Amino acid sequence: MTLKATTDNITTLVASKLTGAMPALDASALTGINAGPQTGASDPTISTNPSVTGVVYENTTSGQLFICTGATAGDNVWLNVGSGFGGYGKCFGGNGPGSVAGYSTGGYQTATPTHYPKTIDKYVFASGGALTDHGDIVHESRAGVSASSSTDGYCAGGEGTGNAKSSSIEKYSFASANTVSGHGTLSGALVSNATGQSSTTDGFQSGGTGNENRILSWAFASNVTTANHSQLTIGRYCGGGGASSNTHGYTAGGNTHPGTAIGAPIDRFDFASKSNATDHGDLTGNVIRYSAGGHSSATHGYYSGGHGGPPTGYLTGINKYAYVSNVTAAAHGDLAGGGAGSSGCSGTTDGYATGGQSPPAPPQYKTAIEKFSYSSDAGATNHSNLSVGRQHCSDTQV
Repeated sequence: MTLKATTDNITTLVASKLTGAMPALDASALTGINAGPQTGASDPTISTNPSVTGVVYENTTSGQLFICTGATAGDNVWLNVGSGFGGYGKCFGGNGPGSVAGYSTGGYQTATPTHYPKTIDKYVFASGGALTDHGDIVHESRAGVSASSSTDGYCAGGEGTGNAKSSSIEKYSFASANTVSGHGTLSGALVSNATGQSSTTDGFQSGGTGNENRILSWAFASNVTTANHSQLTIGRYCGGGGASSNTHGYTAGGNTHPGTAIGAPIDRFDFASKSNATDHGDLTGNVIRYSAGGHSSATHGYYSGGHGGPPTGYLTGINKYAYVSNVTAAAHGDLAGGGAGSSGCSGTTDGYATGGQSPPAPPQYKTAIEKFSYSSDAGATNHSNLSVGRQHCSDTQV
């Protein structure tokens, strides 16, 4: 007699009694099965589409893990869960956001004994209060370019005493103070008043003194001279306002010499290819705006403060623009004071505008580090203070 199993008569199942090939089973009703993370040979991008937030993704080449914190098809947000040393997190994409601290380097001040401080100031995102002295760079650097890898900050080029230009690229460790080293040179003589961006592998300089339109790049992994990457849509200097998504760099605003009404264009360029930048909309009002701080959230770029030239003068407004759409930027609150010559750091939830100058005449060099939320336009509040009031610093974050 052949017995057939029913849902009521199987009490035990001994593995040794199972022989032959198992028939195909419908597993659609199974529950409690953990399929593990999604996997791939490279980091996830905004177009790596998970089903819901909370999905884990493993880069099988590097071993890094990512978690999805925003699930929108073609516009997903993946955050790295750790860089593998200490308590530090890894920057999203390149320039931001960081999860631990900001670093403000170089710049210009009116106090003695030097107008060009070389100090690296470190401040923790989670709390305000006193700064930590994180060492000194070697060269004087007013209006230098900044870039951030997952482990190091970079200060490239800038001006010093007598407006002398420097082509040095210096690197300092986020994990420990007093670890500055040379990291190659910028190519060409026009190496100040440019804008910086960061991919996961390279730092970038876009624009610069002399109405420069070149975009240069240098590798984080090697100590070499920068290479030509591509070109901006229009030459400009004193733009500030650099931002970085996971795949693209953004250069906003800027000025020309002699002054030309270029408006306030936002350029976008691809990190992976060497195609020239494309137009990505304009800052609010489409009027000249330069010397401002740039900030990067996971989904938007921000442009804080700046100068509008005569008769506009000092600006306090914060602009916000989406990485995925080419539209005019939206107003996003204000800094507490005028922010011409300020610089920008990027946390995971907040942007930080450091230093700068504000009226009345003669200009007052600010020590304030202001903090504003990405999620609301309530305006900036004071977070902490730099060791000395200064403008045109180079800021990085981890």
